[in-house]
Amino acid sequence: MNGYRSYFDRVRLSEAQHRRLMEALDRTRRTRPAPKAHRPSRWAAAVAACGVLALAAYPIRHAGGLPRPSAGAAQSPAPVETGAASTRAPQAGAEYVLEVGDPFAGQHHSDFSLPALEFTYCDFSKHLELDYAPPADYSVYRLTAEDIVRAVGGTEQAPWTLGWEGFALGGNAWIDGGGALLWAAITGKRDGSSAEIELWLASGGLPPTDVAYEEAEQTEYDGTAVTLYYTDVGSGDWRYYADFMCGDTGVRFQCTSRDQDEAARLAALAVRQIGYGGFTVEGLEPDEGALVYASRRTDLSLEDLRADPLGAWLPAKLPEGFAFESGGRQTMRDVDTLFASWSRGYDYVELSVARFPTSASLPAADLKAGAVTAEALKTFGRYVEDDAGDVPGWRFQFTVDAGAASVRYTLKGLSPEEAAALVNGAVPPAGGDGP
Repeated sequence: MNGYRSYFDRVRLSEAQHRRLMEALDRTRRTRPAPKAHRPSRWAAAVAACGVLALAAYPIRHAGGLPRPSAGAAQSPAPVETGAASTRAPQAGAEYVLEVGDPFAGQHHSDFSLPALEFTYCDFSKHLELDYAPPADYSVYRLTAEDIVRAVGGTEQAPWTLGWEGFALGGNAWIDGGGALLWAAITGKRDGSSAEIELWLASGGLPPTDVAYEEAEQTEYDGTAVTLYYTDVGSGDWRYYADFMCGDTGVRFQCTSRDQDEAARLAALAVRQIGYGGFTVEGLEPDEGALVYASRRTDLSLEDLRADPLGAWLPAKLPEGFAFESGGRQTMRDVDTLFASWSRGYDYVELSVARFPTSASLPAADLKAGAVTAEALKTFGRYVEDDAGDVPGWRFQFTVDAGAASVRYTLKGLSPEEAAALVNGAVPPAGGDGP
């Protein structure tokens, strides 16, 4: 539990974001949905009545924790050479630098049983969105194969006990302006499988997340508090999570796969790794030559925002009752972004204006400037009238191609007509260069 307290101590929410979080928590408490049915696992017995997946796994269960390798357990086989760097595109902007080999060369082998774990079902549609505020200045560095192996408790390759054979791995480390590690992420994809894994590590507390589930429950494995949960993320994909502290290192593991059994097994193996070398961020000191990008952010007043070269895309006028809340400018990967927010009770207007290098293509937009009408915006909004503790109203999220910039809007409490007027009163004509 201390890991969760440490993590939430580092979450920084604005006043409006805090109100929305409290509002969402209140609605979830009142309207908690019944859990969805899920397909039984060949390693698991489904307890459908309470929405919990009990993972019993292999024939032998170790309710009190697994034996340590040093206590008579079979030792890890000799390491094998990893393959060449993969050309597959990873998540989180990292490059795959390590192919995990099969130490058993496809031969049958024995393994310790998976721990008896319970993964709580969480309804993806009811998740809470959090804004984790990184420092104003930070840099992202690429991890080497050696960094990744060390972080997951290996020596010359990723430990076979993780079950990662066939995965291509890559990773990044986030470093603050003072040179301290914020967190690291390792991502992986396996050929011939739909499984994708993410392992986030941080020192002294759990790594950041932008999604939280109130239903997620904490349990204990081998004396360690772990939070285990899973959800149906749509399109036939399941996602299994395991959050825990491994010594002073906070761990957040997730596996997304169309094969629910595979996702559950890999999450359970990540928990089992607590007793097989664990995870660590010690020694993660990326070389300057491995810099991926740097991010620099400056908080600005409304007056300074409007005086900024990108300020012409800010709303010239907002509906009555809205007050400026916060804003600033961020530069990351040669992309300049101006961001600002206004609030009126539970209503809000949030936007970001991004200008890309002339050599880059703007990301796909929902609408073009000059084509934003109240009727068109209804396609990108929804009218909500059944939220407990909230008032009925429209919610919008859309992007406008403003020629020289891409403008992202997130709105709540405005009618389609008010939203269209807000956009059209600020964005220069399509194709214009702005100020």
